[in-house]
This record gives sequence, structure tokens and C-alpha cells, in this order.
Amino acid sequence: TDDWGVRWKLVDYRTDHGAGKYTEISKHPLADNEAMKGLYLSWPYTRGEI
Repeated sequence: TDDWGVRWKLVDYRTDHGAGKYTEISKHPLADNEAMKGLYLSWPYTRGEI
């Protein structure tokens, strides 16, 4: 897990050219709608022309 709360996993792969590893995201902290509620900032709607 990094400083932003993203969890990474190491993935092994094999091709005709050899084997290797790469990382991909396994858990994103903002994937849950409930987590987003606390981050949404609203402001008073004051410009009617928008």
C-alpha cells in the first residue's frame, strides 16, 4: 500500500521471450462510492447563467 492508500500486487507473466513481473492496482481507495462522499466539496450555486 502506498502513501495514497493504493494497494499494488505483483503479477508474474511468461511469454515466448521469457518471464517477468509487473505491478497492477489491486485496491483503489476511491473505488467505493462511500469513500467518495467525504471528498466531494460543494459550493453555493450563485451563477444562474452556468
